Amino acid sequence: MRSRALALLLAMLFADRLIAQSPGDGHVAGGAYVNAYFRFSYVWPKILQPVDPSSLNLPHTASQKEFLLFSAKQGNMPYGVILIAERLHVPGPHTSGIRDGNDFLDRVMRSWDASSPGKVLDRKHLLGGNGLTFDELDYLQNDEYNSALVTQIGEFLLAFRCNSKTEAGLREMGESVLASSVVSAVARR
Repeated sequence: MRSRALALLLAMLFADRLIAQSPGDGHVAGGAYVNAYFRFSYVWPKILQPVDPSSLNLPHTASQKEFLLFSAKQGNMPYGVILIAERLHVPGPHTSGIRDGNDFLDRVMRSWDASSPGKVLDRKHLLGGNGLTFDELDYLQNDEYNSALVTQIGEFLLAFRCNSKTEAGLREMGESVLASSVVSAVARR
């Protein structure tokens, strides 16, 4: 059953790639988030349900360098997964552009302040199950387990932010991210 669903997703990616124009060209289909622009798919864990990203209370970025792609929550709790695409090497008003996954994770740690410091649990570079490489930062902040996982596709970083009340929930979310796949490692330009 799972292989049939994956075959359907891959067929949809090939069909959608003909019309993909923007990093935001993604949708939920068959239990997965599928993005034709990146030729990327992500199957979220069963503990989560997709939610409309625009319904989240997140800082708004009206730019062509960052795109909110997908979000899923754990019931009514404030835990889950958020996926953004961040264009590399685009300077902002107060920073130079993000260079790579390690630079992104360094910036996550620099964003912590004295009122809510984070405690690094683990940081690693690893190969996901489908050939994507990820940089991962696991940390504890405000009694919440968090992960930032990033992979590069073309000129973008796909950045996942996972958070959970428990280590087990965070591990399940992280494993789902590492199982993400691409049809082609080259993003459509």
